[in-house]
Amino acid sequence: MATSPSTGAYGTYQERDITRAEYDLLPEADRMRVQLIEETLRVDKEMRQSGEVEVSKRVVSEQVQVPVTLRHEEVTVTRRAVDRPVDAATAGAAFRDETITVPVHEEVAVVTKQARVAEEVEIEKRAVSQQQTVSDTVRHEELDVRGNPEAQAQASTKRNR
Repeated sequence: MATSPSTGAYGTYQERDITRAEYDLLPEADRMRVQLIEETLRVDKEMRQSGEVEVSKRVVSEQVQVPVTLRHEEVTVTRRAVDRPVDAATAGAAFRDETITVPVHEEVAVVTKQARVAEEVEIEKRAVSQQQTVSDTVRHEELDVRGNPEAQAQASTKRNR
């Protein structure tokens, strides 16, 4: 015979059936409790290094050719046949050894190097969020009631989730 939880037998107290209302009025020492334990999944986050990006520069040497136009002087010695008398100004220098020096100039390429900034590389980081689903197994305890069929009917309440 099934009874409702508020009017029928909720259990036995001092060898008599009591209702739920009567059970709620019992002293705490006379009540029995079974605790059902369950695990919940809690996800925390922690920051860790997942890798690294290395940016480096290296020196590369290459041969460069730059065309340049250079000037130089050339001396031309031209001999001409002449037939004239020696004048008084040059007569004193006649029959002596003589050397004439003619300076000759040229342009030469002078290479200088100047370091210049040719390019800049800017490096920055940014945080990117992504949604991820984390799963794991959790446990919980369930209640099994055996014995008096009327007490079983009253105790088979569903868990609140």
